[in-house]
Amino acid sequence: MYEDAIAVLNDLDIGVSYASIHKERLHNRYQGSADENAYLLALQFLLEKVDKTAGKKILIADEQKEHQLRAVKMVADLQEWGGGQVPGTKLKSIIDSMHFVSSHTSHGVQLADLVAYALQRKWNAWDSHPEAKAAIDRISAVISERTLTWRATWPTY
Repeated sequence: MYEDAIAVLNDLDIGVSYASIHKERLHNRYQGSADENAYLLALQFLLEKVDKTAGKKILIADEQKEHQLRAVKMVADLQEWGGGQVPGTKLKSIIDSMHFVSSHTSHGVQLADLVAYALQRKWNAWDSHPEAKAAIDRISAVISERTLTWRATWPTY
């Protein structure tokens, strides 16, 4: 069933983009002072990568009550002058504010959750059973084929 759900990426010609923050390394590197910014850092890094892909974009994200106001403000700042959690680049292809929806009402957000979970399983080698490993390899191969842009996990050390 999971493979069928991920196959929608090919069926509907959907591109995947992602960025991630390694929270433990972030905590260690900045002695915990940047812990609350992990979500916004990943968002900024993702937006800067997505902004370089073709076409105009509208942002739709899963509700993040503790980050929504700050995320909307950061997107506006990035659009206006390139200001984010860290010095960034001005966004040119993202044409609207960031819109938050409940994941249970958005098929797109549900699909993004499936993609993120599969990538985490692959990266963290959570599966030990050979059939589970083979399945996650097939799923991650589909995701890889549909990936338009990504940013390596940060911080790297």
